[in-house]
Amino acid sequence: MHCPVCSAGVGLDGPRHVVMAHRTPLNPPPHPSQPHAGPIWLSVEQIRKRERMRRERVIAAMETGELPFEQRGRIRYARLSDVIAWGERRINTTRPQTHSVRIDLSDLI
Repeated sequence: MHCPVCSAGVGLDGPRHVVMAHRTPLNPPPHPSQPHAGPIWLSVEQIRKRERMRRERVIAAMETGELPFEQRGRIRYARLSDVIAWGERRINTTRPQTHSVRIDLSDLI
């Protein structure tokens, strides 16, 4: 006996393949004929993976106001545009700035 969907063999307990249930994604892609309706929201876990950092660091940034967020129940979300801006600010402020010393002030060092 064969499965009518994929022609796989059917055992005593049913088809030998797994059918995944359809889930609607959190941020579904817009239809090509329609412009994107609103911002893309990322969870703490998605931000952590994208920025390659610990979850605690992301939450600390949210709580200190570095990264704007919205909390829905227990889950915190931040807009993708805010995450990108936060990442750029972090990169730009962590670079050490070097300045040249004026010749007439070099004897004070």
